[in-house]
Amino acid sequence: MLQGTFGHEVGTENAVPAADVMNLFANSDTVEVTLSGNIAASCKHSGCWMDLDMGNGESVHVTFADEAFTIPLDAAGKNAVAQGIAIRELIPVETLQNYAREEGQSEEEVAAITEPKYEYTFVASGVLIEE
Repeated sequence: MLQGTFGHEVGTENAVPAADVMNLFANSDTVEVTLSGNIAASCKHSGCWMDLDMGNGESVHVTFADEAFTIPLDAAGKNAVAQGIAIRELIPVETLQNYAREEGQSEEEVAAITEPKYEYTFVASGVLIEE
């Protein structure tokens, strides 16, 4: 059952599972795509973002183009299809260490971060959320 469409209309055909997002970047660090997955977390204040579960303990952080729409505050746990642009960004070690400090990790945990890491974000022009 559908909860609704937010932003632009979204087609579900050819949707790529969020777990496969890292395979999309053969020739570019940005790619236009339709992505599907379970909403692992979402903004509980205004519905201005969501995270799609990649199935490996990581997620794709989804924001909404031009902040033109929001999603329901209870969206976490539901399945979604998002249409827009996937972005791959290599995060430097120093930035990852700063994130770890901000999360309250110990200096030993921070020092163990020695490799840059790719993070995946997505700017959606539309989102379809299933009930």
